[in-house]
Amino acid sequence: MNERRLHQALVGVSPPDEMGAQRRSWRVVRTAFGDREPTPWPVRHRGPIVGAAVAVALLAAVLSSPGRAVIGGVRDAVGTQTTTVTGVPQARPSLFSLPTRGRLLVTAPTGAWVVSADGHRRRLGDYRNATWSPEGRVVAVSKASELAAVTPVGAVRWTLSRPRVHDPAWAPSGFRVAYLSGANLRVVAGDGTGDERIDAAQNVAPVWRPGEEHVLAFVDPGGNVNVVQSDDKQVLWTAGESASSPMQLAWS
Repeated sequence: MNERRLHQALVGVSPPDEMGAQRRSWRVVRTAFGDREPTPWPVRHRGPIVGAAVAVALLAAVLSSPGRAVIGGVRDAVGTQTTTVTGVPQARPSLFSLPTRGRLLVTAPTGAWVVSADGHRRRLGDYRNATWSPEGRVVAVSKASELAAVTPVGAVRWTLSRPRVHDPAWAPSGFRVAYLSGANLRVVAGDGTGDERIDAAQNVAPVWRPGEEHVLAFVDPGGNVNVVQSDDKQVLWTAGESASSPMQLAWS
């Protein structure tokens, strides 16, 4: 017997109790279909509805002078008056997804949050300030009397108790975290060890210079901008006092 005849012979053989198996399978499928939870048409088509509403709003903004008012009306109808869709009056707008991959670190009155690309949100805790580590594996966070490092899922790696902690900044190397504690600039290693005071500072967030060296800019009590090598506390240069005290620093 060649391969072709063997194939034909096998195809012609019926499995045991074939009809019985078909009937049992049909009963299972029919029961599952009957037990399903029906999804309202507006919910199943939420994406197209929102897309169409946005398109209408943009068109109205371009073609009519009171476009801003029309946009506000469409936004209210879609985002805050969703009674017919969800059954919840005055529902607040919800973040469906981010426009790109990755995660977003957000601080709000409710604390620090990590938002994933699919719109999923995870609250890290009751923190006022937050900053990513260079690779995004850990977040440095602060509140009234605590500096901490937590993972994006909220697991605490380490904590440090200091008075009036705010404005943590993770160095590009990943090995240092600068922060303000009251009127002092302090630096701690990325694993929470070796915390030490660098100098007196104003209430202006310190910033690290791009690169692997631990060079840090901050504002001293006299309003001068100081740049230091934080590992040995060596002052590299100072910008003289200006007419008004600096409010924010940023490296090019």
